[in-house]
Amino acid sequence: MNFVYVTDTKWQTFLRAEWDHYPPHSRNELCHVVDPVIHYERSLRTVLARHRALLDEFASVSGAFTTFMQRPSPKTATAEEHAGLSRHGDTTALIHLDVETFYLFAKILLDRIAIALERWFGPVRKASIASHSKLTKNFATYAAAIPLEASSDVGGRLNELRKRVSDFRDYQIAHEQGRNTLRGTKWAAGQEPRIFVAPVESESLETLMEMIDAYIECVTTMIAINRGRSRLLVG
Repeated sequence: MNFVYVTDTKWQTFLRAEWDHYPPHSRNELCHVVDPVIHYERSLRTVLARHRALLDEFASVSGAFTTFMQRPSPKTATAEEHAGLSRHGDTTALIHLDVETFYLFAKILLDRIAIALERWFGPVRKASIASHSKLTKNFATYAAAIPLEASSDVGGRLNELRKRVSDFRDYQIAHEQGRNTLRGTKWAAGQEPRIFVAPVESESLETLMEMIDAYIECVTTMIAINRGRSRLLVG
């Protein structure tokens, strides 16, 4: 599998579009705010690109693995079959790693977007938005206090990403403490492998990335519409 590194991001595109709207004395701070978000979006897209390549690899080895496992016992394998089984195991383990990594970096990206918003428009007393969970909880209060013009679906997107990304990362990957919890990688015919921390399973990374992309579009549009209220304009 060739090394993959994604360089282009939605936040880079947004920064280029916004650049001329900010005076020279504000641009250094603008970069400080956006650079961490660009970094983690790039990391997330790199993980997804690598995951796609691994899925192609998995498709090429899973058929032989399934055929071997369907043989009646006792099973014996040739040297070539042993190599194929080993390749299947390695690929599955790397897919598992990429799924966990995607969730970890997705959670960081969501947190960094929240932090960037608070730096963009300033803090609001008793309505911190310094993480995705706080932004989800306090967005309505925060937006009313600034005030921000925002589309009606922002709250829904925030909550959906909290449930499907942040909560899975927190409760099934980073902080799961069940002593007898079953963990592993599973797949079905025609489906990409997913990790499970019984009884919960991960989702398609492509689906999650589509949700994150839609959220980024929503947030960057909101920032552009409310540019006049940005604290970055004063440097």
